[in-house]
Amino acid sequence: MKLKIEKAYKSFSNLFKNIGKVCNRCDTCCRTYGWLLKNEAKKLSKMGYPVVKINNKISCIDSFKRNKNRRIVFEKIPVCRFYKYKRCEIQKNKPLDCRLYPLKLIFEDDKPIWVISLGCKYISSLNEHQMEDLVKKTKIKLEKTPKKVLDEYILLMFDINKISKSKRFWKRRII
Repeated sequence: MKLKIEKAYKSFSNLFKNIGKVCNRCDTCCRTYGWLLKNEAKKLSKMGYPVVKINNKISCIDSFKRNKNRRIVFEKIPVCRFYKYKRCEIQKNKPLDCRLYPLKLIFEDDKPIWVISLGCKYISSLNEHQMEDLVKKTKIKLEKTPKKVLDEYILLMFDINKISKSKRFWKRRII
């Protein structure tokens, strides 16, 4: 099963393989909490990366600013601590949530909806034919992703959706 999960991770990385040529390192994707699946949180913690647990349930990369009492300041979405020198320093260990960008999961009436962020420079550079091709490939990748991985990710995003208000963004529905 671990091999299937690793293959799914690489599969999503390859989905947007030309993204680096277009994005000009705008860092839009790296303004995130870096939400982590349980196995990712364990793995990154073991490797010495800072992971924080919110409400004793949801884990993310600890990129938060702290006040003078060392308490987390939630007022603004942080830039990922691993985004340095215009690149991701943990590319090989990048969480699924990060690998999926510009693919996002939102909820409408508690129902998961896969969308592509149109605010991504790579996505906005695509013509209609390229966009249709990407949508098709994305659907295939999602269908081939192990159900266990997708279910855990959907539950994680659902739990996050319950405690926070997602930022508004231009999007195109996939599924």
